[in-house]
Amino acid sequence: MSGDVLKRRDRVHALRQQRGDYTSAEHLFRLGLAINRLIRGDTHASVAMSLNNLAVLRRKQGVYAEAEDLYSEALRIRNELYPEPSLDTALSMENYAALLRARDEFGRAEDLFREVLAIRREVL
Repeated sequence: MSGDVLKRRDRVHALRQQRGDYTSAEHLFRLGLAINRLIRGDTHASVAMSLNNLAVLRRKQGVYAEAEDLYSEALRIRNELYPEPSLDTALSMENYAALLRARDEFGRAEDLFREVLAIRREVL
């Protein structure tokens, strides 16, 4: 499956999520993650993005424990791939901070949001 096809597929998943069709979106996100892992391996940037996207959905569904695990894995992969500050890593951190905020963990969320801001200032 080409990168172009995978990107289009991710847009379809996101569209279903935006429409509130979480069941269908979840199925497609999980399928996409499995395909990415199979084709690209467990530590590819596309796998990190798939994990992040599924985590966003699970956060919106209120399944915070799974969302946290998914964000943690996405961040681990991105930190390995990008040892220097990167916008990809900042995106996962920002989404993880949103999860912490949703769970009323404001101190930890604020720390992550500040780190994201510092990364963006440095990179941009």
